[in-house]
Amino acid sequence: MARHDDGRPRDGRWIGGIILIIIGVVLLVGQWLPDVGRYAPLAIGLALIVIFIVTRNPGALIGGSIVTGIGAGIVLDQLFPAASGGWVPLGLGLGFLGIWAAGTVFRLPEARVWPLIPGAILTFVGVAQVGGAAADALRYAWPVVLILLGVAVIAGSRRRQPPPLPFDTPEPPHEDPPSTAG
Repeated sequence: MARHDDGRPRDGRWIGGIILIIIGVVLLVGQWLPDVGRYAPLAIGLALIVIFIVTRNPGALIGGSIVTGIGAGIVLDQLFPAASGGWVPLGLGLGFLGIWAAGTVFRLPEARVWPLIPGAILTFVGVAQVGGAAADALRYAWPVVLILLGVAVIAGSRRRQPPPLPFDTPEPPHEDPPSTAG
């Protein structure tokens, strides 16, 4: 459990309280403005990102980035309906890439490489759906990007392995057997 500087345990229940307040405010405002519901995921995601900024809790970053991406996609999909539903996967993909970027900047081991895989796939699917004419070019580009990401992941894992021992390593010293002469 995380502790304050004076040794007291930190109580993270306030995070859940803030999330409940935000959901309640959005639902209450929705009683007067019926179209506000489309902004709920965006508001909740942004609140989680603010919680991450305050606490550096990786769970808040991961949840906030994903929900913000979905929320932004929903809002953009309603503002620009001609894109045939491509905004939600694009927003979600960018949310995953945001996890990776923040994990790299803040050196969070929980968010280093894994968000690149769903982020790249969803971003390219979204761009292909939104882009229309660019979809033909992306048909060939996104598999190449996936291949390059795979190579980068493998190369990164190989760099973390200890170097092999040279061939001329000395053998460990042998102990002499105990003598029986007394």
